Amino acid sequence: MKNRLKNMIKKIIENIEDFFIKEKIYSMMVLVECLKMVLFYLCVNIFPDYVTPYITVTVVALLLSPMLYFKNKKTKIGIGLGITLLINILLVSNVIYFEYSNNFLSLFQISNAKYGKEIMNSLDSLIKIEQVFFFIDYIMYAVYYIFYALYKNKYCKKIFKIITKAKTFKEIIANIKKIFRKKTNVNKAKNISEKKENKLKNKKERKKKRGKYTKSPKGILCISLIGISGVIVSLTTPEELLKVKFWSKPTLIAQSTIFGYHYFDAISFFSKNKADYNDIDEIEEANTQINELVKKNTEVSKYIEVKNIAKDKNVILLQLEAIQNFIINKSIDGTEITPNLNKFFAENVHFTNMHAQGLGSTADSEHTVLNSLYPLENGSVYQFYAANRWYNILNEPKKSGYYTSFMHANNRGFWNRYNVYSKSVGVDVFEEKEQFEPLEELANHWLSDEKFYIKATDKLLSYKQPFLTNMVAVSSHYPFDITGIENENEKVKVNPGKYTGTLFGNYLRAANYADYAFGKFIEELKAKNLYDDTVIIVYGDHYAMNLEDPEMIDYMQSIGQPFNKIELKHNQTNVACGIKVPGISNMQIDNPVGKTDIKPTLFNMIGVEDKFSLGKDLFAKTDYTYISNYSIITSKYMYSDGIWYELETGAELDFTKLPEDEVKLLNNHVEAMKKEIAISESIIKKNLLADEAKVEQYYLNNK
Repeated sequence: MKNRLKNMIKKIIENIEDFFIKEKIYSMMVLVECLKMVLFYLCVNIFPDYVTPYITVTVVALLLSPMLYFKNKKTKIGIGLGITLLINILLVSNVIYFEYSNNFLSLFQISNAKYGKEIMNSLDSLIKIEQVFFFIDYIMYAVYYIFYALYKNKYCKKIFKIITKAKTFKEIIANIKKIFRKKTNVNKAKNISEKKENKLKNKKERKKKRGKYTKSPKGILCISLIGISGVIVSLTTPEELLKVKFWSKPTLIAQSTIFGYHYFDAISFFSKNKADYNDIDEIEEANTQINELVKKNTEVSKYIEVKNIAKDKNVILLQLEAIQNFIINKSIDGTEITPNLNKFFAENVHFTNMHAQGLGSTADSEHTVLNSLYPLENGSVYQFYAANRWYNILNEPKKSGYYTSFMHANNRGFWNRYNVYSKSVGVDVFEEKEQFEPLEELANHWLSDEKFYIKATDKLLSYKQPFLTNMVAVSSHYPFDITGIENENEKVKVNPGKYTGTLFGNYLRAANYADYAFGKFIEELKAKNLYDDTVIIVYGDHYAMNLEDPEMIDYMQSIGQPFNKIELKHNQTNVACGIKVPGISNMQIDNPVGKTDIKPTLFNMIGVEDKFSLGKDLFAKTDYTYISNYSIITSKYMYSDGIWYELETGAELDFTKLPEDEVKLLNNHVEAMKKEIAISESIIKKNLLADEAKVEQYYLNNK
């Protein structure tokens, strides 16, 4: 029995070897595409799982398998080149989009295709020399076939012979003309007849060959079975783990290749309205379970009581583009990167551990702050669910007499904002690009922050008070090009030094300019008596740099910031945040908080009833926040990709060394986090806040 099994395995291996020897073109194309996959992983800083190379080879082999069903060499090569072209376009598109947004392409972004102009504006920064290597084989094929065609062409042979033997240029021209002289009618007729016969003969031969399978059906079967088994390995992932992996796209790609990721993305897209809860009553029950798991076991005392502290005060929500916390109170070459933000945070309330609760877009940040709900896939809430009923930070205060507005000097259609703010939210005034014209000073194709703030302050003066406005700045947007700023050297004081010319160096300069403009905004508010009596909430929208940008890491190490892979993940969501509240000053809160906490805190301060929020009070002494990619952050630990880690060391947490109560609380956090994210997704996908009577009852029950 053992010998028979050995012989069977040996025979299979021999068949596979024989197959690859016979199918040299196919084997070569599979090898080249696998090497391109290695290049792809290097470009996006992903380190594949140990089974990924196996899955990669088998999936590529399976994708190229249609080549095997044709014996004709030209047909085989043509089909192979067509398939590899599609694969390479997919890889390069993902690399370019990753460079732009530190994210990967998704079907959820189909409706965002109209924003391609934004990417095109940044294209010169996104195209890199290594991306050419994805198409290097096509260049080599083209050069080879050009030279091969020239070598085989009888006229080229004759011309080459003439050039090498002729003594004068005149002689070369005369001899070349002789080659192309018209033949006699007899010869011409003879040639036409011969061509027709050859064409008919070739047609018959091609007909015989067409559709015939290669002589290695066993080899094809082996390749197909191996490929199918590889796909099965990548697809047999438990649904719960898949949710975690899908939010952590690099993890998903590392374990199931870019092809597996796009497969899962398609499944997710076509089941985008699937949700765990279908009614507010179910939401209430799940929320009760969360309270039992975490909130009842968590310290609920407050740093300070802020209830009604800012009743009837003006409110400005200011979202800064890509301003992360790691540059706050930091310097380079002796110059502060953000001196005005540093001053503002020191004088007011500084939240050093504020986290963006998603890894998506500016629109995701707006949605999280406005609705106290977690984001979905990259901007998809604003795209697919704009018409939902929301109890958000703009429409609820309006009922209490606030004049509300949204300000951003971009096109009204970008991120579908006009439909969100004007139609769904119903702000009193929607201020977009047209309202800020003329656009005197552009930075990175948008109105500069300085000019935006000056014009915005004039608009605020014209509003009925109290007002509540949501402002979105943009000058520190990727690729951090501030060309166009007037007197740039007077406004940008930072010298990136050794980082000059790098993306990180450009980011430091763009952030320094954004800070300069913020300082001018504060000056404008003070000059027009709008500062003292106003609540100002300032926060960064999302990360700026690629998670493992080498210059950023070098800088972080140079300033003595703890450095490990987990700290990098923590840093990625940690954005700048500070709040000016009349009557509170010089306060710093280091506990982890999230953007879902802004809305309930503001409503508590201005005395507005909060019918529904998933966040908690920013001033409560809690020690956790949840991220929509199924991560959890506490002051000491981080839960990422299904594992708890120590923040300080990056080491996996050893539960045996922890007290039993702490282990129980950490496990409860995991369960509570999954429920809370499921609640948020269900509310969005099923529009569960549309039933106002049930929402009112929910509010009364949970007051």
